[in-house]
Amino acid sequence: MCCVEHEGHTPALGAGTLRRWPLLPPATGRRQAHSYKDMKGHSNVSSEDNVGLLRRAHEAFSPRNADAAIPMFAEDAVWHVPGKGALSGVKRGREEVLSYCAELLSRWADVLTLDVHDVVAGEDHGVSLLHQHAERDGEVLDQHQLLVVHIRDGQFTEVWEFHEDDVEYDGFWG
Repeated sequence: MCCVEHEGHTPALGAGTLRRWPLLPPATGRRQAHSYKDMKGHSNVSSEDNVGLLRRAHEAFSPRNADAAIPMFAEDAVWHVPGKGALSGVKRGREEVLSYCAELLSRWADVLTLDVHDVVAGEDHGVSLLHQHAERDGEVLDQHQLLVVHIRDGQFTEVWEFHEDDVEYDGFWG
């Protein structure tokens, strides 16, 4: 279970829900970069490298410069978009993923902000906690978003996109 405190709000949890795991080593006050090379020969990439990759991807999309993201996606990348809207579904391959991103960017609103609350990553996966605010034709979309990514050799191989409210999201971008 994970508990995240956001803007002073703490999720309601029963007494004793959060506890220190006895198998974790004592905190040293400094995070160490972990890296590896597995049996399949994947490259030696640290969790900090993957956090940097996620942050660079958000920076590439914030000025609406999807071209900068091209080398960040593997040829066989897959992007899962929830909901039932026109943009929903599974995008397979770098070209289809980047076409989805370009389509989303072409629909973006008069006002759009994508605030990155936090980015967390390990050697294989990363998570971005985001808040999106968009305004278009008098409509407003204001909600949290989550991206979970699988990373191999310094590239995104799979992305799962989650919205606070899929129906509202589909209606706005529809």
